Amino acid sequence: MFELKQLLEQHNLPQCHFYPIDVQHNNKPLNYYWLHYVMNDVWENIELESSEIRIQHLSNLNNYVVLPMINKDYVTHLHNYFLKNHEFHIIPEKIILKNKIKELDIIDLSFLHSKPLISYRLKKAIEEQGMNGFGLKLFKPIR
Repeated sequence: MFELKQLLEQHNLPQCHFYPIDVQHNNKPLNYYWLHYVMNDVWENIELESSEIRIQHLSNLNNYVVLPMINKDYVTHLHNYFLKNHEFHIIPEKIILKNKIKELDIIDLSFLHSKPLISYRLKKAIEEQGMNGFGLKLFKPIR
């Protein structure tokens, strides 16, 4: 994983630190790192008035409503309410990012999406290096 660490260090990351971790394969030590990053100002970097969330029924995909994000408290309240009801979940419908956060090559929208998001620049660099062992998938709600 040292090659991925070097590649990431060449990109624009949020406040982060690489921690070396002990990993062995067939009793041979491997050079692995855990990347810890902090996204402090995600909400300030989303155009809330233009962004939307979808409250989606889990088994009936035609049963949903799209709502504006309005503000952090509103989205948090909806999330907490629907988290209790296991028939629905909240997913991002349209997320409009402001310029400052668009400059980052990794962002975390964990309040709406469970996986970290990477920029097209970083995706392309990973593919050019022929790195594998993980999947990359387009996240359509980002605009």
